Amino acid sequence: MKTKKVNLALLSIALPLIFVSVHSVRAQGTTFTYQGRLLDASSPASGNYDLRFTVWDSAVGGLQVGGAVVVAPVAVNSGLFTVPLDFGDTVFTCPARWLQIESRVFGGGSYSTITPRQKITAAPYAITAGSLCGTLPAVQLSGTVADGNLSANVALLNRNPQTFTGQNNFTANVGIGLTSPLTPLHAREGTGAGGLGIYNTPVIFSESQHGNGIIGMSAANGLCGVLGLGTSLNGGVGVCAYGGSYGITAQGADYGGSFTATGGSGIGVYASGSPAIYASGNVGIGTGIPDRSLTIANGSGANFMNIKDGTHEILMGVDAGGGIISVISAHDLILRAGGNSEKMRIQAGGNVGIGTATPTAQLDAVQGTGSGVGPDSAAIIGDAQTDSDGIWGASGAGGGNGVVGVCNNGTSAYGVWGRSTSGRG
Repeated sequence: MKTKKVNLALLSIALPLIFVSVHSVRAQGTTFTYQGRLLDASSPASGNYDLRFTVWDSAVGGLQVGGAVVVAPVAVNSGLFTVPLDFGDTVFTCPARWLQIESRVFGGGSYSTITPRQKITAAPYAITAGSLCGTLPAVQLSGTVADGNLSANVALLNRNPQTFTGQNNFTANVGIGLTSPLTPLHAREGTGAGGLGIYNTPVIFSESQHGNGIIGMSAANGLCGVLGLGTSLNGGVGVCAYGGSYGITAQGADYGGSFTATGGSGIGVYASGSPAIYASGNVGIGTGIPDRSLTIANGSGANFMNIKDGTHEILMGVDAGGGIISVISAHDLILRAGGNSEKMRIQAGGNVGIGTATPTAQLDAVQGTGSGVGPDSAAIIGDAQTDSDGIWGASGAGGGNGVVGVCNNGTSAYGVWGRSTSGRG
């Protein structure tokens, strides 16, 4: 069969749709109609021909995009023909494209390439679709896109859990559990059993396997890195801390932690455990420069530490008169030493007992052990090293005695025993 060489002149090309990378978004399919005029030498061709179409990324050279489309036979009448072309949905993805056409007489011979390649332009109805390659106004979008067609980087409202990786910046306030957040991160838990348990409906739970769970920093003078507020006046707790070793570890340029109660019980710090509070350095109450393990100060005036168990109460402190130990309740003041055994007692009525828990006089000293005569067995010793009296007793009453000594009959003891190395005993 004799092969004819033919020339092809492009009249027009219609593209009903410009395709985008989201392959499921389609309006009219992927087939478009191509109309051309075929010349045999210089005369309009007639008869059946084989036509092969390919798409390229440049007018000359370049790379072929997609596969070839062969249409055979194509009926050509007075040089005119019309063919449907379908290159699929991966060829027209916004960059410019050129159509290359090859022809031969139907059924035989080799293809002849027709030059130049024809640049593919948009048909009128495809102009709007072409904007999908650039910025598309939101008002022109409608319909539903299935979750499976979205990138994995797109956050979904119904994805549980929703995971964010890398650095994420939010310029507006973020609310968790509420629609009107007041701060950059505002979380609210509206239901639950409440209570002070670690897992008992917390609003925010932070866990770290190798570092700190939560770090709060404030560059503002006098403000807090972490601030906890309990708004309930009946047991509202600002900060609850639980730890295997330490409940709270706080560091600060001036203060490690600042705790203030504004209502309810008025407790600034509540601690439980053994020990409830542990401090490796000096602790100051009322002072920022404690010079002892525990220093209590208020600047001026009386300053007391109160110790009580619900029934008994004692104050220890200072006032204008000096250092004070005071039993507020109607109980005795007891001094113990040597294995926590009682050595001295001041009764609520005023009597002082040394060696006795039941003094019968303002000063009642009892020696419970010892024998013989002299200081080794004395309850009270008066020893004057100069020209003064070791013990001196005076009575203002007419029948009273300054010093009275009593000795049980039949013993070798003395009622009053005195010793002197240079005078009267």
